[in-house]
Amino acid sequence: MSLENSQLPIRKAPSLRSQSGQMIVETVLLIMVSLSITGLIIKGLKQQQFIQSLVSKPWGLLSGMIQCGAWEACGGQGASAGVHPATRNRNVSLNPKESQ
Repeated sequence: MSLENSQLPIRKAPSLRSQSGQMIVETVLLIMVSLSITGLIIKGLKQQQFIQSLVSKPWGLLSGMIQCGAWEACGGQGASAGVHPATRNRNVSLNPKESQ
């Protein structure tokens, strides 16, 4: 029996120059940076109430047209604001020249 055949191979200690896990570490760091930036953007949008203003401002005009028949907020200032066309007094005449 020779000693050379029975010896286990000697493993070298990993060097600091090894690149085996660098891609995983960089991926985790990129994910953390992107999540942090996304969180900051969402927090800023919530504080400025950006989404609420996107919905509430146009809805005020739409509800004015639906409820009051004018492209203004219902009950707002203006000649046609706050009055639905169906509630206005209308004089019906078969001969319009007589009713002037």
